[in-house]
Parts: sequence; structure tokens; C-alpha cells
Amino acid sequence: MSETKPMSATHTPTPWRVSGFEQRSGGAGRVIMGDDSFSVAHVMDRTPAENEVDATFIVEAVNSHEALKEQVAWWEEQGRQYVTRIQELESELASCRECRAKIDCLSRSQPKDTAK
Repeated sequence: MSETKPMSATHTPTPWRVSGFEQRSGGAGRVIMGDDSFSVAHVMDRTPAENEVDATFIVEAVNSHEALKEQVAWWEEQGRQYVTRIQELESELASCRECRAKIDCLSRSQPKDTAK
């Protein structure tokens, strides 16, 4: 028995654009994208205006996807840097508190100068 390997497929290159809507009998239709007339959605019981709005929304989302992924990655890196800096500052603060406790302890153990 041979194993079937998943096909590696890529999406249609961007940018996408809405190039039309094809109405079919019985209220069905399809939204046509780009010059090669591929369908991005098959729709039922929707008006052509609703289909156009939905198709425009899909195209905008697809065309924005890579830029959004880049922004998310940038913000994630910023978050990692802030967490690292906060950890560094917390460590420095702990060291300062230890020093302060030692200074307080030393000052309490010193005899007070009562001669005036």
C-alpha cells in the first residue's frame, strides 16, 4: 500500500481583483476574480449587489493579508523586546533593594553619635 502525500499548493498570486459576477439559473452564481476568470466564491440566493460587496471584501482581505502578517510579526518582536527589558529592569531593581537592605542594616548597627 503506498502512502499518499499531500499536494503542495499555493494560492493564486496577488493582487486579486473582482472582474465580474456570473448569474446562473435558479439564483446561483459565482464571483469571478481576475483575468483568468477563476471563481473565488459560489453563491446562492444573493443579489448581484450583495455578491459584489462580498467579493470586494474578500479581495481586500486577501490583498492585505501579507502586510498584516508582517505587522503582526513586528508587534510580536516589539513585545518580546519589552518583556526582555522589563525582566532586566526587575533584576536591577532587586539588586538595588538588596543593597538598600544592607545599607539600612549597617546604619542600624553603627553607634549613634550622641555627643553634640
